[in-house]
Amino acid sequence: MSDNHNNHKNSDSQPLSEETRGDLRRMTLGLTDQKTIDTLTRVGMMAKNKRESSRAHREQATARAEAEKEATAKKKGTLVEETADEDGGAQDGGTKACKESNKQT
Repeated sequence: MSDNHNNHKNSDSQPLSEETRGDLRRMTLGLTDQKTIDTLTRVGMMAKNKRESSRAHREQATARAEAEKEATAKKKGTLVEETADEDGGAQDGGTKACKESNKQT
């Protein structure tokens, strides 16, 4: 990383104008003002808290969706097990003649 604070004098560089020096003083005073520092700190903390809150809500929503998905899959698996007979076929009702013809095949 290069050093932006060059302390050596260039023979080509010109001294800062009085207007530029005044602008630099104003900016420095504005950035070192305690009220400004407090405001910027508060805004930064609010943004950080909002990001953390959003991340937590997103993780909770994802976990909830995964849990619902697993519960649905488990429920479907339970229903399939309950409706399957000993031979692995479905107990779908039907007439006695149909059931007997299915057993013979």
